[in-house]
Amino acid sequence: MKLSECPPGYRCVKRTNRLRFARSNAAEPNDEYDAILCSPGTYSSGGAVECPPCETGTYAPIGGLPECIKCPTGHKCPDASAYPEQCSINTYTNQIKQICCRPCPAGEHAPVKGMGQCLACPAGRRCPAGEDECKQ
Repeated sequence: MKLSECPPGYRCVKRTNRLRFARSNAAEPNDEYDAILCSPGTYSSGGAVECPPCETGTYAPIGGLPECIKCPTGHKCPDASAYPEQCSINTYTNQIKQICCRPCPAGEHAPVKGMGQCLACPAGRRCPAGEDECKQ
């Protein structure tokens, strides 16, 4: 195949160990390419010799994707080659493409995993601010 025919989700490498014979029987370099599946954490929209890594906050958990997927709200994506992780209890993300979850502020809480926002603390309960896992 030609490089321009390299399908999405693959990188194409030039065949170097083969010669093709023209009608004159003279050997000439082969301009054919072999398609190799992109690895998890990388992507290719087609016609590529390399599979670039997913940008921060996106992921490709399986090989062969034509583009990386944006991390959804309520989740974090610290590893581009893995599926998103739900934010833990009392943490949240209200934006896409996040690599860590934020703690709910004092007076608010996230009672279940995967919250995209914190809720007001129930009447008669105390909800202190959580730990900030984003500080490293």
